[in-house]
Amino acid sequence: MAMDFFEHQAHARRLTLRLVLLFSLAVVCIVATVCLVLGLTLGGVLTGGKTAGMARPLANLWLYTVVAPATLSVIGLGSLYKTIELARGGEAVALLLGGRLLQPQSGGLAEQRLLNVVEEMAIASGLPVPPVYVMKDERGINAFAAGFRPDQAVIGVTRGCLEHLNRDELQGVIAHEFSHILNGDMRLNIRLIGVLHGILVIALVGYYVLRAVGRGGSGDKKGATFAIAAAALALMGVGYVGVFFGRLIKSAISRQREFLADASAVQFTRNPDGIAGALRKIGGLQAGSRVVDEHAEEASHMFFGNGVRNPLFTWLATHPSLTERIRRIDPAWDGRFPRTAQLPPLADDEAPRRRPAAREAAVEVVPEELAAGLAVDSAAELDELRRKAKRRNVQVAEAPEKVGQPEAQEVSYAHVLVPDYPPLVRQAADEPHGARAVILAILLEDRPEIRDRQQRLLAERLDAATLRELALLLPQVDALAVDARLPLAELCVRALKQLSVRQYKEYRAVLQAVVQADDQLSRFEYLLWTIVVRTLDIRFGLEREPTVKYRRLDAVAPAAITLLDMLAAVGHDSPVEADAALRAGLTKLGLQADARVPRGCSLRDLDLALRSLAQAVPAVKRTVVEACAACTGADGRATSAEAELLRAACAVLGCPMPPLLPTAGQVQT
Repeated sequence: MAMDFFEHQAHARRLTLRLVLLFSLAVVCIVATVCLVLGLTLGGVLTGGKTAGMARPLANLWLYTVVAPATLSVIGLGSLYKTIELARGGEAVALLLGGRLLQPQSGGLAEQRLLNVVEEMAIASGLPVPPVYVMKDERGINAFAAGFRPDQAVIGVTRGCLEHLNRDELQGVIAHEFSHILNGDMRLNIRLIGVLHGILVIALVGYYVLRAVGRGGSGDKKGATFAIAAAALALMGVGYVGVFFGRLIKSAISRQREFLADASAVQFTRNPDGIAGALRKIGGLQAGSRVVDEHAEEASHMFFGNGVRNPLFTWLATHPSLTERIRRIDPAWDGRFPRTAQLPPLADDEAPRRRPAAREAAVEVVPEELAAGLAVDSAAELDELRRKAKRRNVQVAEAPEKVGQPEAQEVSYAHVLVPDYPPLVRQAADEPHGARAVILAILLEDRPEIRDRQQRLLAERLDAATLRELALLLPQVDALAVDARLPLAELCVRALKQLSVRQYKEYRAVLQAVVQADDQLSRFEYLLWTIVVRTLDIRFGLEREPTVKYRRLDAVAPAAITLLDMLAAVGHDSPVEADAALRAGLTKLGLQADARVPRGCSLRDLDLALRSLAQAVPAVKRTVVEACAACTGADGRATSAEAELLRAACAVLGCPMPPLLPTAGQVQT
């Protein structure tokens, strides 16, 4: 049976351990080789010529005590340097490869089509819409996904993708990259770039030593100069040994992940001709999937197709052959690669229709400074939720299996979820200055006395341009349906990531003051805060991502019970029905139905529970998600309110869940 999302995450962790082992073996081999080479080339020089031949390395054991630590230091510093350089995650990788950030509504029709496809895949996957970078100088057909976290990912595509692929083929390529995001491959891929750079630095050391030697050395020093030059050349040779080990490590880790991503792309789109067509076009294009950037070798394992020259031995390739990949997708393929001709520009009637992204709200962590001093009335919140939520039945029975596994029906349903925002609002959401005003417009209270207080506060803190933008947008945002506002806030996050750290800190303080203006934290404010702020806090280095702390279910059982209690209360007006739902969830957790449950949990209780659960291993998270699905589906139906909270909890746990589709013909009001 195919692995699910949670098994993919665990497998990615095991691959990280394999990376450490292979890297360690490579370092041992390189250190030993460097010691032998320098012993043979410099041993006689450093001992005044008293030894010769193979006796030199044995007679100069003291040399190894210097060379080995020095070599280890060079490798370690090289890896550390590259790791620090890539600390910004996907954005750093995109810039390293010459990518240019694609701004919404600012490119041509082909670029707009690309943004549409990425947006649809993000909605269907339950992920924030990632920024998109285009490598304008790359004629080959290629793409990559990069980032340390799914909600911090970026997508990069070459110019060749835009010029040669039709919409179905482009969707297949993007679906392949989203598989890497969902399967936990991105973090491992960035780590590979960092650690492997260390074993490639040896060649650089040899190169610069050789350059230095070439500028001097004469007379009596000619013998020493020759020995040093020989040692430098040998180090460059050892560097190529590093390239060999780098290719070997990347091949051992990435090849099977490419097959998995291809299969996932077919599952996402239910259109094997899309990704197979893209692979066939690579085979028929003169530039193929080649990436000419000087850093292509470092990132070769991240690309959709082989971005560098094919190695002599196929077992050193980072990607399976095009033929093998196509045959797995299309067994009836005739083996021919038709010549790929450049597509004509899109006609006006082929222009993709711009539609704003939408996704269920994500509940995240309430920071201490926001929660402190704010009164949260759990009963009032639940009443508000029951009153305002449309009680639409949704499918939850297969929710755990759907985590990280979107299918074609979710991709199609993404169009249904997208509301038609006013053009002025959508345009503002796509650029940083306007996005700030949109978020504030969403956040302002309906109650006149509270709104007046918030607007006076904003008049003191905002510049005149932002106040004018806010005044222009506010009537249109007020006219939006309540359930259309949170998805709009999610769209704004992409633009807000372009703020500077100083701008973001100032804006964050304004948001916090607006939220606290009425001395209460509502559920809507809680969701809006976490959708916008927590993602940006991680982006700007103000908050760290959760680390694994709990490996057993019993360590997080109290937190899981709190989550189940909130789910049961949200979805049922009757205490009897709520108790039955809670018991169903407890049973799935393996707990007794009469387990002690803290009834009447507040949003703060929920927040603390989710903080703990986010630190569990994937296997524990899976059990918790299964218990949540059992709780919400205990009565044979699940309302949109329950689905919202379920998907929100999954978002906090780092388990992106696709949209939960409505049950046909069953809608309650």
